[in-house]
Amino acid sequence: MASETSFTVQLSELERHVQRLEDVEAIKRLKAKYARFCDQSYNPEELGRLFTEDAVWDGATFGVFHGQDQIRQFFASASHQIPWAFHLMIGPEIEVDGSGAHATGLWYLFQPCTMTSHDNPNEKEPVLQMAKYEDTYRKVDGEWKFAHVRIRYEAITNLFQGWVTHPFRS
Repeated sequence: MASETSFTVQLSELERHVQRLEDVEAIKRLKAKYARFCDQSYNPEELGRLFTEDAVWDGATFGVFHGQDQIRQFFASASHQIPWAFHLMIGPEIEVDGSGAHATGLWYLFQPCTMTSHDNPNEKEPVLQMAKYEDTYRKVDGEWKFAHVRIRYEAITNLFQGWVTHPFRS
């Protein structure tokens, strides 16, 4: 017969395991909200709420923005450059640290979108974006938020040129 101490240790371990699984699912929902709000013309208010006050959003060629205010300002104008997007976030690898207050995530992005032409902002082009998101998360008042979002593009290519000869739009 197991001792009461052994049972308590097993129960405590099980509680930690369940909490970790709940945290991973909450982070997946956070990323899904991010994708949905981006696909809603980069809704700056809703997107801003997903970030910590001191967050960093590093969009590589799109710029680096510090804090919720700068991140909101960026997203408020993002739909001028990308008037339509469909963010497909796939293959998450999420690790929650031992404290249960911090986590990291790696996601793949496959995104068909419409972008304005470099040569003529009135002209729209069909584009495929493929990237990796390297995220860090922080639990704030029991809710997971983005602390740092870093995007590393593998290709941003015009649909009809393709990524074989033109991995980045000219």
